[in-house]
Amino acid sequence: GATYDYRRDGKSKAFLHYGRFFEKIPNDLASRALAPDSAVFNLFYDAELTRPIPGQEQIFDAAPFEVEGLGRSTSPYKTRSQYTDEWVAGVEQEVGRGFSLGARLIYRSVGRVLEDIGLNLDRPCVPNYLGGDQCVPPAMTAEDWLTSNGGGLITNVDGHYPGSPKLEREYEALELTAQRRYADGWQLLGSYRYSRLTGNYEGLFRRDNGQSDPNFTSLADFGESPWMEYTFDRGPLPNDVAHAVKLFGSYHWELGWSAGMAFNYASGRPLTELGAIPYYGSQERLLSPRGALGRIDSITTLDLRAAYDLRLGGSQTIVLGVDIFNVFDAQAVTSVVENSEIDNNTFEPDPNADFLKPAAYQTPRSIRLVVKYSI
Repeated sequence: GATYDYRRDGKSKAFLHYGRFFEKIPNDLASRALAPDSAVFNLFYDAELTRPIPGQEQIFDAAPFEVEGLGRSTSPYKTRSQYTDEWVAGVEQEVGRGFSLGARLIYRSVGRVLEDIGLNLDRPCVPNYLGGDQCVPPAMTAEDWLTSNGGGLITNVDGHYPGSPKLEREYEALELTAQRRYADGWQLLGSYRYSRLTGNYEGLFRRDNGQSDPNFTSLADFGESPWMEYTFDRGPLPNDVAHAVKLFGSYHWELGWSAGMAFNYASGRPLTELGAIPYYGSQERLLSPRGALGRIDSITTLDLRAAYDLRLGGSQTIVLGVDIFNVFDAQAVTSVVENSEIDNNTFEPDPNADFLKPAAYQTPRSIRLVVKYSI
């Protein structure tokens, strides 16, 4: 990065920064994909699971996945770590004693995605994606997975397997800031951000179906096919918040009283219709373009604090305070049921009666009393 004082008075700066951030791969991938996985299935007569039905026990053993181009894999494609690139450019200017204004542009993109994919070992192989003589299996499709012999692979999901998608994510933002450094008993910090988060890959956590399996989500298990509909199309991602306003301030009186406030506003997230893959699970594919169902409510909160510092002599003090969260008791909807189908282990999923109904609301107003003793 670089910083330049364009007015050469110590009160201004223009800056440009670039960074590439490699993922530290969590142990979840090693536990779930790179080691033998076993499961026991049984049926019981009672809800307490003490009376098993004879002859129903089944044991499933899953072989470890291969990491393409590494370990046991003989593929010429070498799997590499996931990373994100970031560019930040901006200016800041002090316009008064301790008061500054700023603006910056932010751009982030996923340069490489590490995920698991499914391969259809029964389909005729296709020419090597690297241009050599090797023949490789195509991606498994949602239509074929129940009737085909499949294989799993950990690799970079960049479309190099025939039928496998290219996963992408981009974040673009403009942020305006205003800051008054603490002096004369008070301080203030505020910002407005306009941003767009687009692509077809959320990241290590899938908000659309709640899956927390870093680098081993179900997103790319199946390749592109009519059943996946809009799943791999680009569009606003579930965490896309176009407008965000933040304002924080505090004031301290010499007599020991202090007050503070925090205001937050965030525009609503996009809504997308999700559907089931038969025999595989609900919320596994997109039945509408991303964001086609509109957006949920905007979220506004105001938190206040008041406190009094009681000095007991020497360095001993007692702080008596009260914090009020969500002062106006706003009850905006923060989550909606976006899944319109429920997998019932048939080829005709059940309709979800709760589709588009509220699933969560803002945390209601709460009050916290504070007593703090320090030496």
